[in-house]
Amino acid sequence: MIHTSLNSYIEQDLAILKTSRVPISFDFSVRWNDDYLEQVCPYADISFLSCSHLTESEREREMRKAQAFGSKLVIGTVGENGSFALYKDQWIYQPAVLTETVDTMGAGDSYLTAFLIGMIRSSENGTLFSDSDEEMLRRIKASMEQGAAFAAKICRINGAFGYGTAIV
Repeated sequence: MIHTSLNSYIEQDLAILKTSRVPISFDFSVRWNDDYLEQVCPYADISFLSCSHLTESEREREMRKAQAFGSKLVIGTVGENGSFALYKDQWIYQPAVLTETVDTMGAGDSYLTAFLIGMIRSSENGTLFSDSDEEMLRRIKASMEQGAAFAAKICRINGAFGYGTAIV
């Protein structure tokens, strides 16, 4: 798995990376537009969109755009309201795991990390995308559950700001 994001500034290299036949995951965070989705999604097998700032209809529209531009699997996270997956025009919803939140820093990155690990570990013969849609939907749902659980765990600890350690 190659995971990257809008902060890597390697958009012009995605076509070359795609030739490796290693699945590519891309985190758009909250910063994308139609042109950017069109530029990146043909190379991103999995696209992550942070959608907490969007209405339900806006989230669905943006996720469908990412799918239409070429991403096989689109994940839209909505913070405490859970996450959605779009795979071959089928929607999956995963509620957030309720927890005593101390700090949300890193929750999104933790979610996508646990999700990707779940997808990799559940793959057959190292193939990320299964031939069976039913099997694929089951794997996506299980990975979303893992992502939600790990994000909740991270929300129970203090983030980096104001909790650093002095270097002696």
